[in-house]
Amino acid sequence: MSARSTGAFLLVIAASAGSCRKAVTDERPVRLAVGMSDTVIINNVRPGRLAVRALDSRGRTLPDSGVQYEWLSGATVSLSPDGVISCAQRGDATVRASLGPLEKRLVLRCRPVHEVRALRMMNLVIGEPAQTLPFAALDSAGRAVTMLTASVTVYDSSIATVQGAQVAGRRQGSTAIDMRIGDHVAHASVHVYQRVDTLGAMQPGDHVAIPLTLRHGETRRWPLRNRESYFVTLLPDASGRPLPRVMITGANCSPGFDAHSFFCLALKDAAVVVYHTPLGGPSPETSATLAIWRQE
Repeated sequence: MSARSTGAFLLVIAASAGSCRKAVTDERPVRLAVGMSDTVIINNVRPGRLAVRALDSRGRTLPDSGVQYEWLSGATVSLSPDGVISCAQRGDATVRASLGPLEKRLVLRCRPVHEVRALRMMNLVIGEPAQTLPFAALDSAGRAVTMLTASVTVYDSSIATVQGAQVAGRRQGSTAIDMRIGDHVAHASVHVYQRVDTLGAMQPGDHVAIPLTLRHGETRRWPLRNRESYFVTLLPDASGRPLPRVMITGANCSPGFDAHSFFCLALKDAAVVVYHTPLGGPSPETSATLAIWRQE
């Protein structure tokens, strides 16, 4: 059974219903708190509510008792007395939250996100360094927004795992990642490949990765099973060398997501061919990882 896990750049742990009941006390609030600090990043375009908590002397959250909010300085934002806020544009503002004699000043970082874009396919190899999450947040002018509060959901955490802004492969297979920032969410598929020395007999769903080093003029070939569907791509390695060339013979193929990837239906005598014939003069050798996914 697949496991579903959620990681986040800003992690907020919500109490369970049982612990919420235990937090109800007769004590008076002694301080106000919000998140991990007094700075709130707002990526929403639609109105949302600020979440300032009233705590008792033991640090337990008390029931909502009417915290009031007031804009003090900085960027003009729409803020209601009960904390409903919307940011129309980028800017910083200072607001006051108060409850009776208690008061806390908050810095609001308004960074509205109008679009979240995703790299449609992420390819990872087990044992190789983690990669940055394949998402970008954009403002209304299409510029990158880098100050973010985001939640990330990995559909199967036994295949890939997220730590901070990095994704690492755990076992071969396919899963997906959702990234939610403000009002928007984007989706990317994740494919994790097991490193092998040779192609062998692939089973449906198998993801394998073959490290390659080719000298000038060298060609290597791997047969594919007739009437089966494959995804084939070349992944760069840490050497920074130009990638070799790849082609699939005896197959009906359509382009993948870059010049080095293909979705193919193998026909009789189909094969993956990788070769090194660089333009602009000979180069001693090149290297890459050949990744093949036999689709189910």
